[in-house]
Amino acid sequence: MYSQTIETVCGNLIRPYYNGSAYMCAWKRSLTCSTEVVGHALRITVTGDEDEVERFVAAWRYVHGFVVSERPRD
Repeated sequence: MYSQTIETVCGNLIRPYYNGSAYMCAWKRSLTCSTEVVGHALRITVTGDEDEVERFVAAWRYVHGFVVSERPRD
């Protein structure tokens, strides 16, 4: 399985995006997603087929326009 982590910083808007990301993950049933809030960052780990994961990350970047990193910060 292929996995990628999206990490965004969105300050006081963290809860709506946290809830929205859980909805997006449930909508795309071929993917397994876990979400967590770390300080002011939302971290989403997406696992599944490489093409599907890449599409999800590209869609997130297009829709939200936030910083996307492939790995969480240590």
